[in-house]
Amino acid sequence: MKSESGERLVTLIGMLGLKDSEFAKLLGKTPQYISIYKNGNRNIGNGFAVDIVRKFPNVNKKYLTHGMQPVLFTSDSTSDSTSVDSIKIDNAESGNDNILAEDYEILKAEINLLNLKINALEKKISILLKLKNH
Repeated sequence: MKSESGERLVTLIGMLGLKDSEFAKLLGKTPQYISIYKNGNRNIGNGFAVDIVRKFPNVNKKYLTHGMQPVLFTSDSTSDSTSVDSIKIDNAESGNDNILAEDYEILKAEINLLNLKINALEKKISILLKLKNH
């Protein structure tokens, strides 16, 4: 039987449009590790929640640990500073972009996620075009 935290993880992975294996790979975990949480064998604690938020900065850490909405922050919403390792760019207009190494890793993870989503969409388009031509 799934725990509430397991259900929240299932919801999050679905909202991100990822397969469990893709989600695990992006976090540097095994699919079995993710299954332990999804199946309710372990509740999502602060450590695992922080791992997720570091790779997916728009995820609400309090949703993962306590079920507090929203699941995902939008670019215009404000999150609790303990929920997200926010990306800080100082004086972007003046050309003084100061991106820290941690911020770089977050951006790299976001790019990987977007590439996975692009690949999935390209596969869907390919299938739809094949169906249309038959």
